Amino acid sequence: MRMKVGDKVRVLAIPDWLVNELPQEDVDNLRSQIGVVHVIEEVQPDGYLWLSGWFSLKPSDVEWVQAGAGGA
Repeated sequence: MRMKVGDKVRVLAIPDWLVNELPQEDVDNLRSQIGVVHVIEEVQPDGYLWLSGWFSLKPSDVEWVQAGAGGA
């Protein structure tokens, strides 16, 4: 399934490359997002999904939950 802007996705994983050089507080904040549903705000040209204006992940790090408004 191709995910698009407005779709809701659940975070399945926070990859090590994302938190590798961050302070522990930031690592904890990001890892607390596992299981949380976010809205895709942007699909970047490289395929990464920008979630709730906060961080981006690969599609393999999330699961699709619901189509956005107007989507099927």
